[in-house]
Amino acid sequence: MNAALFDTKTYVTVSERSWELSRRKTLRGVWDRMRKGVPAYRLFLKNAGTASGRAPRISDPGGIGSMDKRNYFFRYPMEKQFYRDALNRDSYVATATSGSTGTPAYFFRTDEVDRRYAQIASWFLSLGPKGSTLLIDCFGMGVWIGGLITYQAFRYAGLSGFPVSIIAPGVNKKEIFEVLRRLAPQFRSVILAGYPPFLKDILDGAKSEKVFFRPGQLRLVFAAEGFSEEFRNYMVEAGRLRSPYLDTMNIYGSAELGAMAFETPYTILVRRLAKTASEVLDRLFLPKRLPTLAQYDPRHIVFESLEGKILITGDSAMPFFRYKIGDVGSTMTSSEIGDVFEEAGIKLNRKLSAAGIPKTHLPLVAVYEREDFSTKLYGAIVYPAHIRDALSARALREAITGKFAMRTGFDRWQNQFLEILVELKPGKNPARILKKRVTGEIVDGLLRQNAEYRNNYQSIPRKVTPRVTLLPHGDERYFRTGIKQKWVIK
Repeated sequence: MNAALFDTKTYVTVSERSWELSRRKTLRGVWDRMRKGVPAYRLFLKNAGTASGRAPRISDPGGIGSMDKRNYFFRYPMEKQFYRDALNRDSYVATATSGSTGTPAYFFRTDEVDRRYAQIASWFLSLGPKGSTLLIDCFGMGVWIGGLITYQAFRYAGLSGFPVSIIAPGVNKKEIFEVLRRLAPQFRSVILAGYPPFLKDILDGAKSEKVFFRPGQLRLVFAAEGFSEEFRNYMVEAGRLRSPYLDTMNIYGSAELGAMAFETPYTILVRRLAKTASEVLDRLFLPKRLPTLAQYDPRHIVFESLEGKILITGDSAMPFFRYKIGDVGSTMTSSEIGDVFEEAGIKLNRKLSAAGIPKTHLPLVAVYEREDFSTKLYGAIVYPAHIRDALSARALREAITGKFAMRTGFDRWQNQFLEILVELKPGKNPARILKKRVTGEIVDGLLRQNAEYRNNYQSIPRKVTPRVTLLPHGDERYFRTGIKQKWVIK
């Protein structure tokens, strides 16, 4: 085990300038290795009319044609997307995409990808209390990447010196609660790792399952989608967490390259402060949209943005150079963030010190919900994040889980409407007064966050008021346990 790989001080001690040099080195290195050793990429460059010997302009993400699933992954034979003859020489792990945007695809990764996540896991462990830790891996343990790579990352972190034990019940709630009742009390810290809505189900069901957490015992690792700060606050309160900054972390990952970026205490504080300061929010992010804000290690992966689309570069069994992963977002540095706060009259470094948060100088990526994961109502784009925020209202917490599915439809007179199906908590009934309360919170949330909706509501309030249906917990059509929630029905 390479102990230097898991040096948890690196993220704080290395300067922004040094990380920028690493970013440039990674871009050039991956491109050079791919053009020399990956047959599919050589064909890609040739078909794009790009001379394979011309080095990419680091400052110009559009200088060499970007890759995507259509023009690269599905176009060239899979074996040609590996380094030459690698399948006959090396051992890999294969995983599948969730298929949320179409046909599932299979990607292979090297052990090095697992070790990169182990660096992140080690960082998170270093922020927690000293002493014994139990990692409960609640990601699906099938062909998808989350469960296996999380297990392997924390296993490597443990082998490098952290006293972390691991159990992997996957999405089996019965086993998870059994572990929480019988095993968790023996440990100083317990980390639940899983899909955000699924972990919320676990915390919501803890009391009825006679599971109780000591204050400051629980910590949470999320992945697979973003969430609001209201959601984070709920989880901190429900799990009696010590700190929203030190004890929660959302991973931005993919089947292609594993754990690519991750929340740090610094990015969580920046996000929470920006939410309350419109002059900061509007300059850092897209209007009225709060992205997942994460940092990444440019020694292994690089993010760029071209016309609002994220490009990723990284090495693995099937390497990628300036690959359009399909997400909307932007990149920035900690200096740029500091300047925006300074101009707004907010002393960011003082806020960090007051919260006891280390400043990490790693580069940042802001990731928004995809537009193909939204729906429209009278021309207004409605994002799942807007509805999630509304359903996290304190007045609704005892009755609903926060899961929903929405779609745009037309009645028999061809009037457009927005239907929102909302999951009830176990044992709750779809009372008319509850339905009215849920509808009211959704409308208030949309009026607060969505300017297009607000404009429509002023003239046609009844037509743009969502039609809410309350469904039983675990409804097989829309709220099956253990799988990625489909927020938008197409």
